[in-house]
Amino acid sequence: MLDIAFKNLAEHKLRTFLTVLGIAIAITAIVALGSISAGMKEIVHSSLKQMGSDTIIVMKHIDITYGPPQIREIDEDIANEIAGMDGVELAVPVVRTNYLGIVPILGINFEDAALFNIEDVDFKDGGWYDDEEYGCVIGKNVAEERKLGVGDEIEINGKKLDIVGVFEAGEIKGMNYIIAMPYTVAQDVLDMKGKATMIIVKPTDIKYTSSIKHQIEEEYDDMQALTTQDMLKMASEITSTVSIVTLGIGFVASIVAAIGIIITMLNSVHERKRQIGIMKAIGANRLWIIIEVLEESLIVSIIAGIAGLVAGSVMVSFVNKYVLAGFNIASVTPELAAFAFIYSISLALVFSLYPAWRASTIDPIEAIRD
Repeated sequence: MLDIAFKNLAEHKLRTFLTVLGIAIAITAIVALGSISAGMKEIVHSSLKQMGSDTIIVMKHIDITYGPPQIREIDEDIANEIAGMDGVELAVPVVRTNYLGIVPILGINFEDAALFNIEDVDFKDGGWYDDEEYGCVIGKNVAEERKLGVGDEIEINGKKLDIVGVFEAGEIKGMNYIIAMPYTVAQDVLDMKGKATMIIVKPTDIKYTSSIKHQIEEEYDDMQALTTQDMLKMASEITSTVSIVTLGIGFVASIVAAIGIIITMLNSVHERKRQIGIMKAIGANRLWIIIEVLEESLIVSIIAGIAGLVAGSVMVSFVNKYVLAGFNIASVTPELAAFAFIYSISLALVFSLYPAWRASTIDPIEAIRD
């Protein structure tokens, strides 16, 4: 029966192409936007996993009034004040920001790197900087995308830093996009003398985490103290919002594709009314007719699904290279690809059921007479 389905589709190339295009556009939208959500979720969760469950991150309330979240500067002296609170083992000021909104920069002294569990990362070349050194280490993704290595210079905010190491963070994938440098160097490079963007707090015991969090927020009205769980919850809310937007756009594109599928299959059934009538007259039952019509839909959906995956992957590569400045944040995961392909098939089959049913109810005598 597949040969008949292929023949019928080939006889109406333009109509088949437009149907494939409609479904492919929906799949491309799902893959392209879904990859951003999947990539963000993977990086955020792997980055937060590196910090222990007792870690508290102190920062000013994030401003989301206009555009993307804006991380605000805080006085580094506040770290000393927090360090004097009951139950606090240490409080370390850190510079953690995104230069030009894209390039992640981490300003932290090597002696404090254990706070991020990154002191033992695997260096592909070179090693950690000295805290007094005007240099930096970069993640392997930064090195690969920017074609940089040990001995090269990287320019940030008009200031050049020597690259002294290239590392790979293993499971902590978010760190592979980082440019890390001594705390004071980050302050100088970003013109933040005496300022930090966050303070990392470690309690003497995990049982004090909640009380320290509340004490900080009570004493500093413009500050928020976030535990690792708070950060994971916030990240989940952000990625969930992106996922909802993705599904919304995909749904709208799917409605357009669904209308195209129904119209195409109904026209196909109408044009083949006599052929279907003859098939029923020589013994074909209703199920056989339904399967044949759905076979056409299945072929179209498979072609559209593959086309959508390819187009979506190309778009993701474009976004990573040109929009995200070479940082491969958007990621087409196997789960996303499988979902998009299955969705393509399901979309076509579901909206072909009515035309298939219409075909199965054709009266053979009336069809042959017409």
